[in-house]
Amino acid sequence: MRDDLRADMTHVDVGSGTGHVPLAIATAGVGGDGAQIRVVAVDPQAKPTKRVQRRLANGQTGVVQFVRANGTQLPIADASADQASTFFVLHHIPYDTQLHVLADIRRVLKTDGRWYIWEDTPQTPREYRANERWDRRLNFEPRGEPHYYRPADQWRKLLTEHGFELLRQAYYENQSRWPGEGRIRHTGFVLRKL
Repeated sequence: MRDDLRADMTHVDVGSGTGHVPLAIATAGVGGDGAQIRVVAVDPQAKPTKRVQRRLANGQTGVVQFVRANGTQLPIADASADQASTFFVLHHIPYDTQLHVLADIRRVLKTDGRWYIWEDTPQTPREYRANERWDRRLNFEPRGEPHYYRPADQWRKLLTEHGFELLRQAYYENQSRWPGEGRIRHTGFVLRKL
């Protein structure tokens, strides 16, 4: 994604959490001529940490606007964003609502705009259960917290059926040593709005 950033663009990060991803994007998007990237960080609950706020205040980053909003109703004008990102967000959203988030991200992106996604992509029921344990442990989630994972091939099919072209895909996995976890698959997608 870093290679695709340029100053004077708008990037929407959906599910921005405590603000570390928007900060990294804003920092990478500062041009030598002083031009800056504008990042709209959207999250329904979280707010930026004090560390993120201090780094943004020092003026060596692009502009970040933190907005409390739901990913199904982004407070952004149609076709106004150059890029969007969702990093390990969608699997926390029910399957039918994922489609509404996808549609709203498509709405705010300009034609040819890019969408960067990273998701946990378990392939089997056993991996799915292991991934749930992994997520709960890393994110301090309650035991009954539901997850809505999809294998990578399902994501590819869904995204291309809804008006996106797959430009690149990357894969990596973690091998957890915690009991009942094992292999955790992750897939990243770079998409272009058609």
